[in-house]
Amino acid sequence: MTLRLYPAALIGLALVMGACSDDGREMKLPTDNQNESIMTTTLAPDDQGSFDTAAPETDLDDHGSETELFTSWTDGSDIPMEHTCLGLDQSPALNWTAPPVGTASLAIILIDTSNTTQNPAGFVHWVLANIDPSVTSLLAGETPVGAVVGANDFSNPEIPSIGYRGPCPPAGETHTYVLEMHALDQMLDAQSGDLAQTLLQAIDYATIVTAKTSGIVTG
Repeated sequence: MTLRLYPAALIGLALVMGACSDDGREMKLPTDNQNESIMTTTLAPDDQGSFDTAAPETDLDDHGSETELFTSWTDGSDIPMEHTCLGLDQSPALNWTAPPVGTASLAIILIDTSNTTQNPAGFVHWVLANIDPSVTSLLAGETPVGAVVGANDFSNPEIPSIGYRGPCPPAGETHTYVLEMHALDQMLDAQSGDLAQTLLQAIDYATIVTAKTSGIVTG
């Protein structure tokens, strides 16, 4: 086959070849069936694009649905007095959506994130572990059968404090309390009375997903 180039085409080709010769690169001629231009842009290190990488408040399970935690107050609102040291000092009623496939146990934690005097993560008021994954709710004041009940951060070496101790901020202070339900990939090698911080480390290591809500109390 004889390739015929008309004057206009020759001019265009010369311009293209001239442009490519400036930086030493070669441009391949388009194929017979190529009629669209394709451009790829690489951002310079000081001109990176902006991407939203924020994680959701609740994690997604294997099916793409969220594991959610619910209690008697709405997220971020006042915790009812009966769950504080000024009332009945009773653990709240809870319910949650089914955890993801592969969950071997559940854990519940209540932390005062405003009080970091003992630990940067906060002051632990309640920690339960090794809850059967088939459980999806707790009544107020209830401890699940077979669950490990940790010692809260009110404990000291001489007098352990095991179980739930309600929010009790100093007078005039407003503290935020985060309530979490963790789905774990294993049963923990733990027993009731273990220190809260020890249990929290084990829970964090074994967590698949976490669902959480928060509340506030003013002293």
